[in-house]
Amino acid sequence: MIAAERHWTQVYKANDAEGLGALLDTDFAYVSPLGEQVDRATYLANLAGRTVLMRAVEPSGEVVRVYGDTAVLTATWTLDESNRGTRYKGSVRVMRVWNWVDERWQAAAFQVTNVKAKA
Repeated sequence: MIAAERHWTQVYKANDAEGLGALLDTDFAYVSPLGEQVDRATYLANLAGRTVLMRAVEPSGEVVRVYGDTAVLTATWTLDESNRGTRYKGSVRVMRVWNWVDERWQAAAFQVTNVKAKA
């Protein structure tokens, strides 16, 4: 699962929608920091269409919990990205759910929450 997570980071940094698509379950769901629910097709279209442009992503503090054929990853990402023309630089908390399907890990769900800067 860690190898799949590392691959996710690589293809996400490269804005590689095709590479990312290979990691997503057919029923993949994403919840954005704004609370938007996005399906697999829309998530990939946003990446392919450059709606989201990733400049940098650095994961840290990763914790993985495995429950049979399911794994849950939590981490902090430091980002530099543009989303719909608005640039965001800062930290977010991420949670990703992975399922072992057809002899490989596939991401079933992904949620991102903004982290407030410390005063």
